[in-house]
Amino acid sequence: MSNKKPSIRAVAERAGVSVATVDRVLSDRAKVSDKTALKVLNALRELGSASVLPSGARHIFRFEVVMSLSDETFFARYEQAFQHCAMKYGVQVRLRRFHSLEGNAAILEAIQAQAGRYHGLALIVEDNASLRGHCQALKQAGKATVFISSEVGEQGGHYVGVDNLAAGRTAAYLLGGFMGGRGRVLLGTHHLAFRSHAQRVQGFMQVCRARFPALEVLGPVHCDDTDAHGEARVRAFVEQAGQVEGVYHTGAGNAGVAAALAGHPLRAWVAHEVTPANRALLMAGKVAALIDQNAELQAAACVQALLYQLGAIGEPPSGTVPFSIVTPENL
Repeated sequence: MSNKKPSIRAVAERAGVSVATVDRVLSDRAKVSDKTALKVLNALRELGSASVLPSGARHIFRFEVVMSLSDETFFARYEQAFQHCAMKYGVQVRLRRFHSLEGNAAILEAIQAQAGRYHGLALIVEDNASLRGHCQALKQAGKATVFISSEVGEQGGHYVGVDNLAAGRTAAYLLGGFMGGRGRVLLGTHHLAFRSHAQRVQGFMQVCRARFPALEVLGPVHCDDTDAHGEARVRAFVEQAGQVEGVYHTGAGNAGVAAALAGHPLRAWVAHEVTPANRALLMAGKVAALIDQNAELQAAACVQALLYQLGAIGEPPSGTVPFSIVTPENL
């Protein structure tokens, strides 16, 4: 964007409205219809202006946040975070959750059906060519797109979230230290089509091989982010593999995993996200540490990124959100 500010008359001519209307939008002195305010914003964008739309006029923006998440409690945390951001930034945000087993086709159909009703789209989804292509088409049509928590291929779009490779490496560093560098470790994960989980596994294995060669990593076991699937699949796996002494699980469904591993001589367990179920496992001494991706910071960075792409704020936000390490001592 250029730092040169176009004249109000130039903006008015481009938008097809009066000079007084542009002045009202830019000064936020009087109520202007959403349709008219959006015309002025589009004119500013077309003229390459870095002008900032007044916060009071941002109510025109409608953002759709679509998440492929099986864990209802973590979705609720995202929902609360986005509602807070909607109030703070004066935008409209709607969240929709799909169970991860519903598949990409259902998600694509849903966001295509609503495409005319939002100005920006944020997604937590698998790395999928059809979804990437749709987001590219949205960007060409002047809409904003952001991927949260789990990034996609290079042509997918802007990413907001933690460094998942570093999160997996940190998990290995913690677990290996807790276990004294030795023992049998169960590696549980969600679908590896989610790059967040694939990167966590990759980082975990890198550090295990480099720092803790005496750790025997078993798996990965795909737990589908639910207690029922996690319990069934881990129970079936350890019936063949034998007892384990440590656990690293990249996804949700840890209560089910804990049920399946009852009676195993567990010495350490590292998992992800501060949810009610994980909090209980942490306080019970079953999980030693949680790596939390800070949903609240992600939501704020997501809304800022969408507003920046639409030209409503002048400074781009950082895409990388720091993760936190949570133990019973700092919960």
